[in-house]
Amino acid sequence: MISSEIFYTKFSKEYGQYAENKKAYLSAVNVFILNESDSPLSLVDVGSGDGRRGKEIADSLGIQDITFIDNSDGMNALSKQIPGVSIVNSDISDDNFRIARKYDLVLCLWNVLGHIVTAEKRKIAIKNLANLIKDDGRLFIDVNNRHNIFTYGKFAVAKNMVKSLFTLPGKSGNFDLSFKTDSEIIKTKVHIFTPTEIEKLIRSAGLIIEKRQIINYSTGELDTHFWNGQLVYKIKRQ
Repeated sequence: MISSEIFYTKFSKEYGQYAENKKAYLSAVNVFILNESDSPLSLVDVGSGDGRRGKEIADSLGIQDITFIDNSDGMNALSKQIPGVSIVNSDISDDNFRIARKYDLVLCLWNVLGHIVTAEKRKIAIKNLANLIKDDGRLFIDVNNRHNIFTYGKFAVAKNMVKSLFTLPGKSGNFDLSFKTDSEIIKTKVHIFTPTEIEKLIRSAGLIIEKRQIINYSTGELDTHFWNGQLVYKIKRQ
């Protein structure tokens, strides 16, 4: 089992193709962000991966002031190939994380928060995200939904719900994530949220949920019930 930072460095060569395979979902989240954004002039993408998605969103909104934050050397090496962006190698869940500016549009996408596997670190991360938002700015996050029957199946969801009843808060919801690269099988821990859990976390940082959207992970179709998709949020400061 390796850290998320090392996992994504080892995974970086395959990341682009993996993202292409999830295009329906990722594109639907992007559309939600574009439709809900009001002429932002600056963007920061936290957990930016190879940078292509953040750059696509920025270009669609006409944003030229772009910052990428990631703690994976492999991913940051790919982001450096994109011209006109600032790259910060840092960990959003670090208590010493500091960036001395704020942004109109803050992104933390594709279950980036789920790669922070302790509740204490996730609380630090959401507070650090809150500190990046301008007073009239917006934060968009999406996370994997532990109650998503459509993706995980009724049995797995029921099993997880029962397990949660007998596990201390913050200790359930961690799962092994494995991926076969061209040279090895790599494994890391990932956290999958319940709607109640992620919404409580958001509010703990003094943030307000403006809108929640359910998006089917396979098809990208919008839904109204959390049993049928992943969780996407538009968030503002109080």
